Amino acid sequence: MPAFFLDPRTSIVVLMGVSLILSITMNMIRLKRKTYPGFSLWTAGTTVATIAFLFLPLRNIISDIFSIVLSNILEVFTALLFLEGTRRFLGKEVRVLFVASVLVVYAIFQSFFTLVADKPDLRIIILSFLVAVLFGLTALELLLDVQSDFPFSHRLTGSLFAALSVFMFIHGIIACLFPPSQSMLFPGIFPSLTFILCTFLGVGWTAGFIMLNSEKMESELKQAQSRLQRMATTDFLTGIA
Repeated sequence: MPAFFLDPRTSIVVLMGVSLILSITMNMIRLKRKTYPGFSLWTAGTTVATIAFLFLPLRNIISDIFSIVLSNILEVFTALLFLEGTRRFLGKEVRVLFVASVLVVYAIFQSFFTLVADKPDLRIIILSFLVAVLFGLTALELLLDVQSDFPFSHRLTGSLFAALSVFMFIHGIIACLFPPSQSMLFPGIFPSLTFILCTFLGVGWTAGFIMLNSEKMESELKQAQSRLQRMATTDFLTGIA
């Protein structure tokens, strides 16, 4: 086995530990500080990802219902929560029917090609493309609706989602051209890169979520200070200083 191939189970355990720390951090911020609509969905997404990573390395130890079907469904749910959390943060409505429909259709697919006809190649291909699309949509929401008061955090967080979206899309194409005969838990260059990118980019976009929330709060404080300044220096009836 080449030296640059990481042990997938060890990588997943590390990823789960990092995800758990990020989940605790975001939950503490949500409980202790002011947060805006969408932050709770981001927090839920990070928590769901932690649970998904908990089941994933237990493949061939516990039932496939949990280690394959449920863990992959939770990964898709994480991407959906990040997407809908971003839309909610930007003032849009959460599409409950859309989320439920994607999860139900994917759950049927995942269950069939795991429990009835075991097809790890199809599971990897569909999961790669689906996650690529959902993360790509999240990136577009952030990059196309940049708030003028804090553009950096929008572009940074959007770029991180775009990076993983592009990687997963490439992963899906390669899986189509060279169908894998084994699951992501077998050592290989793409499983190694996937877990490394998920770890680093997960830290990055969590920091981005926190920056977006903090900068929105700072923007509101500046606007409130400006209004108070006008009230203190201007007659509210005539507008005369």
